[in-house]
Amino acid sequence: MGDAGESEEVREVRMRPITTKKDTHVLLDLFKNSNMVSPRLLDFGKFLLNNKRIINKFVAIGWAEEKKNKKGLNLKLNDIVRNVPNLLDFENKRTYFLKEMAKRNAGHRRSLDLTIDRNNFFEDAFKQLEQISPAEFKRKLNIKFQGERGIDAGGVTRDFYSKISQTMFDPATGLFKLFSNGVSFHPDPRSTNQGPNHVKYFRFIGRMVGKAISDGQYMDCYFSKPLYKMMLGEELAFEDFEDMDNNYFQGLKYYLSSQFEAEEEELYFCVEEDFFGRTEVIELMPGG
Repeated sequence: MGDAGESEEVREVRMRPITTKKDTHVLLDLFKNSNMVSPRLLDFGKFLLNNKRIINKFVAIGWAEEKKNKKGLNLKLNDIVRNVPNLLDFENKRTYFLKEMAKRNAGHRRSLDLTIDRNNFFEDAFKQLEQISPAEFKRKLNIKFQGERGIDAGGVTRDFYSKISQTMFDPATGLFKLFSNGVSFHPDPRSTNQGPNHVKYFRFIGRMVGKAISDGQYMDCYFSKPLYKMMLGEELAFEDFEDMDNNYFQGLKYYLSSQFEAEEEELYFCVEEDFFGRTEVIELMPGG
């Protein structure tokens, strides 16, 4: 610690901007939100990276001991997760997240009772849950299907979440489209054809995905990488287009790497979109 009267100029000397590739690599791996670092902090970051495996091993042992005898190592990872998010591996992050969610849900003992019509599943679930307040939404779901007997001991709720994930990606719902990689889904630009509620449908889906995570329920959801990056506020890269339409991506790569005149090749900067049987030409620049 320096003297209280230490000048601003001295403090600036002790902090240096990230300039080398090695410094940048360390900070991207650990202090993702930092753009300045002291030499001491940088050395500490190197130490953490060099010992990342053993640190995660100790954390995993701590979780196991805590689950076994309710004591464990009394791990307090809030500061690590907040300031050094990429130090922990995925499984330790996942365990930490689920424990934090369990703490938040501990006080919600009342259930949220729903009776759903299977024949009009998505719309019925949407109408019943759209107006639910955030406080009510945290309650444990208790699901019944119209005309069906049975007490929801967990199986009916699992069926409900499975049905949600199936219907939201169903082409007939018109909200998501499958990318050319055959695995991930992205919001369909044609979803506007679903009427004024289409934005509310996406909000409903987002809330249900969050609810599933909070309740520890499984949903068969495979969103596209660009969508995840947009959720996180990360910049999109040209390479992200590969999953969307690989043939188109390869074609763009060819045009970017070749010398050609667009007019000679009779190319136009526009795309054709099929809006449920109606083809519409969309100009990517004025005049195509």
